[in-house]
Amino acid sequence: MNGLKCLCLIFLFKVLGGQVALSQSPMAYTVMGKILVEGDSPSGTIVLIRNSEQERIAIDKEGTFSTHLKWNHIYYFYFQKTGFVTKIIEFNTTLPNETQKTKIEPYNLLVKLFKTFDDVDTVFFLNPVAKIQFDSALNDFDYDIDYSMKVKYKLNEMSRLSKEQTVKSIPNRSLNVNSNKKSEIGKTIKPSVNASVKKPVADNHSTNQFQLPPLKESYAQGKTVEVFEYEWKTVTRIIIQEHDLRRVFSKVKHNWGPTFYFKDNSPLSYISIPKQVFEWETK
Repeated sequence: MNGLKCLCLIFLFKVLGGQVALSQSPMAYTVMGKILVEGDSPSGTIVLIRNSEQERIAIDKEGTFSTHLKWNHIYYFYFQKTGFVTKIIEFNTTLPNETQKTKIEPYNLLVKLFKTFDDVDTVFFLNPVAKIQFDSALNDFDYDIDYSMKVKYKLNEMSRLSKEQTVKSIPNRSLNVNSNKKSEIGKTIKPSVNASVKKPVADNHSTNQFQLPPLKESYAQGKTVEVFEYEWKTVTRIIIQEHDLRRVFSKVKHNWGPTFYFKDNSPLSYISIPKQVFEWETK
């Protein structure tokens, strides 16, 4: 795990022009990441709040950012962009007394902003969409899975209500189709008989930073492995289907060196995870 994240950190150090330290400071904890914006350029604002103190975090043109958090405090990240739903992430840096701070890897946040829902109350988003805290079993920071799954359920409900409102807003028109009526291009318009209706497919991050095809509507029970080869990288997507629960993981191996691991069952879109966690959850 140390080797993996060291490579990640060296890469980000080059990209961000030296903004990220190459070693974890015992005085502060490094949090870095990237903003993804649905259908738009990766831009926006990030406000970091601790108690009554506010700090604006710089974002480069690629949407990446980096900051340092003091230990034993609760922070709130506000990811904002006009016309998009603001996402709040709670980050608790409290540690057990015996924890060796210098051995904890920096955290990588990947946040996807989506457009506001039409005619749907979004007061829900005044609460954090995720809570991140230290996990002694992993000796690393991780998000609260139970809380995140509740948030994801709420997001799916809001998306469903928004689609229902859109359907209701379309005028109900009675169509009287005459089979003898000619169209403008001279073809006979016939009534549709036994037209097949496609079931709507849930949003499975078909637009994602890995440029992967969308997930299938259904998968066989157990483990499914999909491999996608690109010019500069190979992405291995692993789908774990257990009854109605689906978990998705991605391994991104770049030709120029490092390999990154991600998990896709949180409202943060993809979240970076250590190699050991990836291997344990996908075995």
